[in-house]
Amino acid sequence: MIRECLMFLRKRNAFLLVSDVAHESIPSDDHLLDKLNAEEIFRMITQLPLGYRTVFNLHAVEGMGHKEIAELLGITEGTSKSQLFKARQLLQKMLIQQNEEYANRKIN
Repeated sequence: MIRECLMFLRKRNAFLLVSDVAHESIPSDDHLLDKLNAEEIFRMITQLPLGYRTVFNLHAVEGMGHKEIAELLGITEGTSKSQLFKARQLLQKMLIQQNEEYANRKIN
């Protein structure tokens, strides 16, 4: 099912992919995420651009590695890492806009 959906998106050339950049992790405070309900998290994920959302879902929800994602989408591993990084950045910005406590925390 996942492969069929990805094939459909690939045929429509619907992915917003960017050039390769190094993957960096974003610090997080998991206890703040506990305050969000599933509907709020889902809404934020659906607001991501298609390319970011696809890689984020394949990695975070489906548990796929970057090599597998790259093969499925016909992209490089670096692009997969970049898309995940940018998806996380955008989700973090959404969290900051929604949650004052998250916005006030220190990022190391």
